[in-house]
Amino acid sequence: MPAAIMSPVSMWLTLVKVDPIVLARALERPDLLQSLVEDADSGEHIDGFRPDTDRHAEDLGSLIHIAEGRAEAEEGIADWVLAYRNLARATGFDPDSALDSDDHAFALDPAAVRAVTEGLTAEGWTRFLGLGPFLVAAAREGKAVLGAVS
Repeated sequence: MPAAIMSPVSMWLTLVKVDPIVLARALERPDLLQSLVEDADSGEHIDGFRPDTDRHAEDLGSLIHIAEGRAEAEEGIADWVLAYRNLARATGFDPDSALDSDDHAFALDPAAVRAVTEGLTAEGWTRFLGLGPFLVAAAREGKAVLGAVS
């Protein structure tokens, strides 16, 4: 999703921590992916899934607005996706993580979660809002992350 297409108005990012086996099932079943990221109670039937700690929602419009401002002020460029590659991956703006769906869904396997978390630390995002701590916890737990923008 190119940054120019996305408006910072009323967009939400939903992230869900899942075991790698659940990631594999969700990639095969778009309905499972959709229900995990959209329905607060949908993951209760999955072993080990805790909706209160395994799901995170972030105001993506506000995050993009802040990222654009930081990119301009700190990096001297207007495109936050280029300035903050790991933030782009963590929020679904990386085409390599995108899934074939109409709901702007993306997935990060456990290795990608670790790499993105390390990158977010280097970019200065891990203490920002809830996104950083959520991904740090996912990396520590060896989880994959599914995400969608709505």
